[in-house]
Amino acid sequence: MNQYKPSSDLKDLAKTKLDGYYKLCITAFLLFEFISYLSSIFINTLVPGSDATSTVLFWMITIVVSVILGVFNTGMAFFYLNLFCGTPQTSTSIFYAFSNQPEKSVKVSLIHATLNFICKTPAQYFLLLLLQTSDL
Repeated sequence: MNQYKPSSDLKDLAKTKLDGYYKLCITAFLLFEFISYLSSIFINTLVPGSDATSTVLFWMITIVVSVILGVFNTGMAFFYLNLFCGTPQTSTSIFYAFSNQPEKSVKVSLIHATLNFICKTPAQYFLLLLLQTSDL
């Protein structure tokens, strides 16, 4: 007894809801990806070194940028949810979470970024040791 719709029905429903909104969805997606790309360039140019201080600074900036991008992710989810529900949208809806209860998005994004940092710390530590001891 499967309670879920088959994938073909979900695809048809998505095509129906997106009909006439492809340009808007692509614009919102590209805007989000452009902001994400600029933030990664910002981090990489701000912290060019590979010593311990640079690595700590890199991770601190990465956590802050991840939190900000998490708020944008909330806006993207809001954009797609409203699009599916039939509410009129603009590509600037991805900024919605900055003006409507941003503290909730910041909390969730901070938890996610912190867990990400904790999981990646051992790999970063050993990579730092490798870079300091090898002649690469």
